[in-house]
Amino acid sequence: MVLFAWCGGFTVLLITAFVLAPVRLPLSEYQRAMLPAALATLVCVPSGIIIERYGRLPVLRLGGALSAIGCATIAAYFFLAAESQERLGWIVLTGAALTQVAFVGMIANVTFNFAIELLPNKTRTLGANIALAEINFCTFVLMKMYPVIKGAIGLGGGFIIHMLASLCQVLFATFCLKETKGLSLEQIQHLFRSADKES
Repeated sequence: MVLFAWCGGFTVLLITAFVLAPVRLPLSEYQRAMLPAALATLVCVPSGIIIERYGRLPVLRLGGALSAIGCATIAAYFFLAAESQERLGWIVLTGAALTQVAFVGMIANVTFNFAIELLPNKTRTLGANIALAEINFCTFVLMKMYPVIKGAIGLGGGFIIHMLASLCQVLFATFCLKETKGLSLEQIQHLFRSADKES
């Protein structure tokens, strides 16, 4: 859940106006803020179909990789010289679109699938509430720290942090999670119980 909040897509969603400020779009600030929601609307349903077809882990890895590329693209823009930034605002838009496709279409869907599937039946309600509380706490910490991050290392440095969190997510999905595609909830619980006994 910590990686979910820090992967970059959530940040673009929360501070869209700051991230997209350099892009010369014929849109008001309100319309710019609506861009991630509009993109999310287009991406959500097809991504669910992709997750069911290819499995959770491949999609989570791909989402982390796309998020890292998107964050690196945004960070690269903020490290350009001022005269280059004026011409190349589309770079930020491209990076923001990549992070949103990765976040809304892949990372968020798989995260909430796992949150539901991995919790035992008798503690599912409490566990889901704890997971949501963790996401909200991480979001609070992220937003509280962002002025400090922006002041210390700028938006470019902040998105390097998000890129690293996205790469950590790829490693986490590769080495720490098990595929649950096609398994019943009972099989998933048995899978993780046997993993605990082995460790």
